[in-house]
Amino acid sequence: MSNVFSYELERKALMDKREFYGATRGKRVNYVSPNDIADVVVNAILRKTRKREAYLLLGPSEISDKQVATLLSEQIGTNITYVEKQLDFFDNDTASLEMIKAAGFEKSSIESDTIRIIGREAESFAEYLKATDRMTRIEQKVLSVRTGRVYHDGKYAREEKEEEKKEEIDGEAS
Repeated sequence: MSNVFSYELERKALMDKREFYGATRGKRVNYVSPNDIADVVVNAILRKTRKREAYLLLGPSEISDKQVATLLSEQIGTNITYVEKQLDFFDNDTASLEMIKAAGFEKSSIESDTIRIIGREAESFAEYLKATDRMTRIEQKVLSVRTGRVYHDGKYAREEKEEEKKEEIDGEAS
């Protein structure tokens, strides 16, 4: 899920052009939340009961990149357009990732180890976007840039300033 924000080209497109790029040819992807990955790792380290065991982590369902753009639009508060690109548009790493996504290998019918390991359902893309307190500064920055809201210490600074200004005006009017 955080791949959406990780690569500079895609990050700049989101921030500057309000576009989300992909080359999935309409295939749906089972995005895995970095929060789920972190929770599984912490659980494995603290429990120390599973040595050299591989875990299969999947998101709760497959979604298309158009759906990702819609979720981003809802979270950011502005329209994000999904733009299908050719593979040669991307750098090698991103093109490789897009090829994997376009192959459609990830299926929801495969059972994920998420519930067994951390005792809860996998986090959806929408839930991941709302869990801003667990995001990196880059993710927080991308999600706040188009709304004009600056995310800082778990709050949007612009909203705080508007509330302060309103209180000042109300205080002067009294």
